Amino acid sequence: MSPPHTHGGNGAFHNYEADYAHIADPNERRRLALADIDSAPFGWYHVRACVVAGVGFFTDAYDLFAINMISGMLGLVYWQTAKLNPGAIPSSSDTALKVATSSGTVIGQLAFGALADIFGRKKMYGIELMVIIVATLAQSLPSDSESMHIVGVCYYKMWRIVVGFGAVPGCIALYYRLTIPETPRYTFDVARDMVRGTADARAYMSGQSQGQVDGLLHVQTLQQDAARIETPKASFKDFKNYYSKWKNAKILIGTAGSWFFLDIAFCGLALNNSVILTAIGYSGGSSVYKVLYNNAVGNLIIVCSGTVPGYWFTVALCDTVGRKPIQIMGFVILTILFTVLGFAYHQLSSHAIFAIIVLAQFFIQFGPNTTTFIVPGECFPTRYRSTSHGISAAAGKVGSILAQAVFGPLRTHGAPKSCSGAACSPWLNHVIQVFALLMVLGLLTTFLIPETARRSLEELSGEEECVRAAPMSQPETEGKKENEPEEGAKEVTTGSRAVNI
Repeated sequence: MSPPHTHGGNGAFHNYEADYAHIADPNERRRLALADIDSAPFGWYHVRACVVAGVGFFTDAYDLFAINMISGMLGLVYWQTAKLNPGAIPSSSDTALKVATSSGTVIGQLAFGALADIFGRKKMYGIELMVIIVATLAQSLPSDSESMHIVGVCYYKMWRIVVGFGAVPGCIALYYRLTIPETPRYTFDVARDMVRGTADARAYMSGQSQGQVDGLLHVQTLQQDAARIETPKASFKDFKNYYSKWKNAKILIGTAGSWFFLDIAFCGLALNNSVILTAIGYSGGSSVYKVLYNNAVGNLIIVCSGTVPGYWFTVALCDTVGRKPIQIMGFVILTILFTVLGFAYHQLSSHAIFAIIVLAQFFIQFGPNTTTFIVPGECFPTRYRSTSHGISAAAGKVGSILAQAVFGPLRTHGAPKSCSGAACSPWLNHVIQVFALLMVLGLLTTFLIPETARRSLEELSGEEECVRAAPMSQPETEGKKENEPEEGAKEVTTGSRAVNI
């Protein structure tokens, strides 16, 4: 028996546009396709999307945080013969290196965020990963130094391996990114291609790289749909008009502001690392290897004690408790912890400081550090979602730059040149007190954002209201009474209205 045929496809190569081809209204086709995505049961396509996004986050985080370990190695390689503190990178060079890393991130978030709204998520994510891979490999190859000292020979290669390894997850993410279709919502609302968007939505759920569409029917449908699509068209004028309304602008202020205030304190917590490592017995060492080993293992203990559990608590509860309550709770508890740590710093033992820092790391992750990533990806309209997320993320990185360039030097204000240990950070308690104030400001900005859990992206962004506000176009059917369904039609309810198909 031959396989059943669809228009432009067959049982083996399904033509997904035919699933909704009998529905004349392009906006209703869009609603039905998005309803299929939102109501789809958990499957491999969800796992694959998580892998693609997760590996991308891994690549980004690896490149950003590996610099803390690499800076110590660079001191051993390039400053072995320094007159002051040989083998240690000067604080000015260390700060410049970290600020340059964060500054590049800010530029990338703003630029690629806007470009992804213009050219598409799939295309720009692929290009971005290629840039990361090439740049990561390139920064692991510079030479012309005094690193041929016997110590330098060992760590000359080690820091390059640490940097170069960051290209590996990027290659993995690039492969997966090229094997999944463009996000259907972008194709629907920005490319304004209902046929391709419908096909890609169904192809995504069946594990195909893109949907199969009939070329001639595709062109004809695009021409017919052009004047009937009700979602607003992206433009710079529309962007200004959208954010000129307080109800929209306040959300961007809320997402960017809370991310900004959080990242100052989040990056500033690293200023306590030397105290924490001493408290848990992983500070210093009898050899260069032992120093680097203790530093790596000690930081791993800190991360596993607070950061990792905090993330998993958020994963477990963010859909039931909600994003906004978790973010509010996190800022409140962080305010309390930083207040105690800042005003009682010199009265606390090293073990007490360690306990407070671990709690702070836990509630940073089971709190605003996770939700500030999630909410901007949900509360903005598709046509400006990537740009707005980029603005919010860039605000956070500006906060980390301030932590490194302002609060880092402020921490050492008044320290003697021959100091060691805690004596090198005489103003650390005052810096932590400022962090407590910043958490209060982060809490206030949180009240500007909406709760996004258990709500559709269209409802959150107001796109659903825009479509409902416009009148639905009904094709004329000769010989049929108004609102009378065709013979053999069935009624499907989507959202708040029923449609005959």
